[in-house]
Amino acid sequence: MAASTVPPRKRGLPRWQWLVIVFLVLVLAAFLLGYIPQSQTANHLASELKSAQDNQHQLQSELQVDKIRGLFVRAYLEAMQNNFGLASQHATEAFDQIGAAQANVSDPNLKTALGDVAGRRAAVLAKLGKADESVRNDLVSVLQTLYKVGGQ
Repeated sequence: MAASTVPPRKRGLPRWQWLVIVFLVLVLAAFLLGYIPQSQTANHLASELKSAQDNQHQLQSELQVDKIRGLFVRAYLEAMQNNFGLASQHATEAFDQIGAAQANVSDPNLKTALGDVAGRRAAVLAKLGKADESVRNDLVSVLQTLYKVGGQ
């Protein structure tokens, strides 16, 4: 039998397969070089947006509480001028807004103070309805409660 002249088989992949692998690795590297910075930028912007939204929520709840304070101040001023009807309207509007404010306020002390003020609703409105001048003291007490906890 004659010796065969078949060349020995090479081990490994053919050259074209290596080129395909290198090409795919380069494409993946280029993708990652573009994706990673964009992903980091997107995460940074998302955290800034969340921070801004939290700040906006905080400011909205502070504005709501300030509006309630303003209504009680107006009620007190009207009561001082013996305009108990207008004072009653302002106080009623303020008491009506306390429920929504309690839901939005995150400060537990302020939430408790708003609950305390809401508990005085019946007494204050009854005195205003009777044009009782002692309601002025109640309105001052309400304002002191709101300003003491609110920090203004």
